[in-house]
This record gives sequence, C-alpha cells and structure tokens, in this order.
Amino acid sequence: MNVFEIELLKKKIAESNLDTFLITKSPNTRYVTGFIGESAYAVVNRIGVTLFVNSLYIEHARATVPPTVDIREIQDGIFETFAALGESFWGKRIGLEAMP
Repeated sequence: MNVFEIELLKKKIAESNLDTFLITKSPNTRYVTGFIGESAYAVVNRIGVTLFVNSLYIEHARATVPPTVDIREIQDGIFETFAALGESFWGKRIGLEAMP
C-alpha cells in the first residue's frame, strides 16, 4: 500500500469517527504492511501503520516491511501487548475488521 492509499485509509477511519482500525486477516495485513507471514496484525491510526508480529517472525518483518511501518513484537500475548499501549495509542474508538 502506498503513502497515498494509507492517507485515504486514515481519512476513512476519521470519517467513521474512529481513532484506530485493527486489521486481523492475513491478506489485509499483507496489503497494508507488506508483511508475508503468520501471527501478525496491522493497526492504522493517526500515528500511521503499525505491524504487530509474533517473535518468531520479527526478523523477517524487519527485513521485508517498508520503513514507513512501525514494527512491534508480540511478547506476552496479543492482548497484553495491545493493553500495554494504552489509550494514547488506541484512542477511545477502535474499529475491527469484519469477520466472514
């Protein structure tokens, strides 16, 4: 996804009255971040794009994901990692990708 597309996505998120959008499906995570692998989640918010990746894939992510994407390692479990970031990262309204 190029910078222009990211900015459009950020605009759509804001228009939806959301602070953050969590992407959980692998194909969509790949599209937004460029990361090809398992156990990964993408977040888009006012800060930009963040990739959360399992420790098994952290080096692969660092080697393959563009420098515009912030990479964070999932250490103590996904919920603990997400919770540790707090409201300053997430905001108050979080959108989740629809499940099939």
